[in-house]
Amino acid sequence: MELVTGFAGTAHVDPVDSAHLNAAAFGPDAYLLDTQNKLEASLETANKLVINTGDLMIQGHHFTVVESEEVALQSGVSGQKRNALVCARYDKAEGTGVESASWVVKYGTSTTDTPTDPIVTTGNILDGVDSVHEEPIFRIEYDGITPSNPILLVPEFQSASEFRDSISQGAILWSKPAGWYMVETQEVNLSKPISECATGIILHWQGYEPGGTVGNYDHYYQYVPKHHVAKIDGAGVGFVMGSQAKIGRKYLYVHDDYIQGYELNDQEVNMTDGGKFYNNRFVLTEIFEC
Repeated sequence: MELVTGFAGTAHVDPVDSAHLNAAAFGPDAYLLDTQNKLEASLETANKLVINTGDLMIQGHHFTVVESEEVALQSGVSGQKRNALVCARYDKAEGTGVESASWVVKYGTSTTDTPTDPIVTTGNILDGVDSVHEEPIFRIEYDGITPSNPILLVPEFQSASEFRDSISQGAILWSKPAGWYMVETQEVNLSKPISECATGIILHWQGYEPGGTVGNYDHYYQYVPKHHVAKIDGAGVGFVMGSQAKIGRKYLYVHDDYIQGYELNDQEVNMTDGGKFYNNRFVLTEIFEC
């Protein structure tokens, strides 16, 4: 065992140590960081791409651009289509072990059909196994001699504060102040897929007097994790709630972007022990993300 963050009397902390720590915090893949100008890229000419300042985290390695940089582009081919990938390249020199970063452009094969991306060199630099890795950051699509505007290929990393804010804001994905029993003919269309929420959704049920209005009482907030739609999208989920001596049970089919009701959700249902489920005493009034 080695103590990385400690004095050892000699140089003992290497890039792989820092990469492992960064990967634990940021993830092992490639991410654009919310710093500087976030590598905003634009075509100055058909043969010159300008990449503004910004930062990347790739397999735990920090890449930075502190001044805008120019990347030369080849001309397109008249009547042909092809894709080009602008990659952040990691190199480790043999012998010296000196590591460096640079921009490289890889070009696909020209075709009159749908073009495909070129092959890039991928390696395991997180563990220091390989000496070269090329991470595609932008795609440029050529249609004849004209290149398209660069398309960003890596996700922007969400900071801890942004993640906290996304949870605390709890954006409303659906609302029905008058309430729905959620019978089989009622379908909730969510304004955002559950899979894109931070952790899932929360359903807000309220007490209801049949034939009356939604009451400001018996509020129930019930959670459905995004794991549900990732593993068993569309499967039924049960919800139990109570109002004094009256217990209600709702059943919903939860899909990634919509929720379907169930036929008994507006009825009084006899239980096998002689009791009842008063499903008609509760209605769904809103759904928000969490």
